[in-house]
Amino acid sequence: MDKQKLGGIVIIVLLVSLLMFGCQWSATPQTEPVMQPTQTPTAVAGDVLLTEEESNRCAGLSGTLELHVLVGPSEIVGMAPLAMGKIPFIVNLVDGRHVIEGGSPLYFEEQVYELERGTYSVSFDGDSDISGTCEALGQDEVLNLTVVMQGEQMVTVITEGFQMDYPWSGTVEIQASLPVEEGAEQSGEGWTLVLHLTP
Repeated sequence: MDKQKLGGIVIIVLLVSLLMFGCQWSATPQTEPVMQPTQTPTAVAGDVLLTEEESNRCAGLSGTLELHVLVGPSEIVGMAPLAMGKIPFIVNLVDGRHVIEGGSPLYFEEQVYELERGTYSVSFDGDSDISGTCEALGQDEVLNLTVVMQGEQMVTVITEGFQMDYPWSGTVEIQASLPVEEGAEQSGEGWTLVLHLTP
């Protein structure tokens, strides 16, 4: 065999070897680095994680407002008859706001006062309605509320054989802000509100 044929065979063998090596290299699967999942810390046993809504005392709040309202023209005879009522309320979540709803009749038994020359009596009948919002201020919650009272009253003065009647009917509106605390109280001209929370 001459040198030219031998050289040609060697070149062919080398080419075949290179081709086979290239096929093996391309067939070797390439692996991507595997990302390790981020570890999420778990709560320690006994820990209670509260959402902002759950930690807000406005959520699901209920109770009563004790209302004392002065009735009758007490300045005339120097007396102070009070109409009293306990108005139930509840706080509902409406469109992301804690809304106060409630209302009830106001009970008042007719009161008769003895005067030097006669009597002075007061009768009263009324209903009440509560509206407003419960709002968180920092770490405290406050009831910003409006109490609307509709009522009718009759003041009768009997003296020296004469009777004088003084009827009245109308609406009284009270604006108040009370912290969400048992026994919180606010007073104004002729009225007092006391907050009682449902346990």
